[in-house]
Amino acid sequence: MKRIMIIATLIALALTVAGFASMPQTFPEPNLLRRIDVNAKTITALAPGKNYIVDLTQRGVVYEFSPQAGQIDFSRVRVRTTRGEVAIGSFLETTYLKDKLAGFKYATQAFSLATRPPGTIQNPPSGTSNLSCNPETKICSCIGKKACTNLMFETSLCDEFFCAINPLTGEKVCSCKQLPS
Repeated sequence: MKRIMIIATLIALALTVAGFASMPQTFPEPNLLRRIDVNAKTITALAPGKNYIVDLTQRGVVYEFSPQAGQIDFSRVRVRTTRGEVAIGSFLETTYLKDKLAGFKYATQAFSLATRPPGTIQNPPSGTSNLSCNPETKICSCIGKKACTNLMFETSLCDEFFCAINPLTGEKVCSCKQLPS
């Protein structure tokens, strides 16, 4: 029964994410996060051979990727975490998109990568029904602005977040890899 519930949750999340569009992301607590817009112009402004670094070792930062200004050259984007530096495609596919957010196309759809601001609490607030963590994959997910705000700002479950907007519902959907206990 537990396995069926986990599979049903993953399928529901995959179906939700499959309809994502290329619209800018908005995180709910703008005064707590430093926003960095990343688009095609950001990458083409770099010197030839230089890569853009998404530094997820910094706390309280949100990188908002938007393809509205043109196709982003993701081959020149790398993600720095406490575990090292990797290509963004590899980071997204191995951390969030592989079997979890099937159908999401990071190269053509808007999304955000963010880090938790300092000063959050240790336990999820009570009554957060749209927040769940899979004990097997260690991936936590939320649906809706309130649940995602709770996950990011009121818990210490995760440090790094992947978020996008579902155009069918207009709701924010976020996922994160749980920190080791």
